[in-house]
Amino acid sequence: YVYARIKDKHTVLVILNGSVSDHTIQMSRFSDVTGQYTSGRDVISSNVVDIKNTIAIPAKSEFILELF
Repeated sequence: YVYARIKDKHTVLVILNGSVSDHTIQMSRFSDVTGQYTSGRDVISSNVVDIKNTIAIPAKSEFILELF
């Protein structure tokens, strides 16, 4: 499940995997939201994620990415 929130110049992309298996998401599906952004910072772990190609989402996990 993926959704985004946009306010002013800030965009947050929330990616949830409630499945018992890992999934890979092709980020081009969300180009209307990601646009010119190339990275996102996971607000939970502070890890930086490259959002240009694919993202691997572990089972039963989430990413809350502040895009930049």
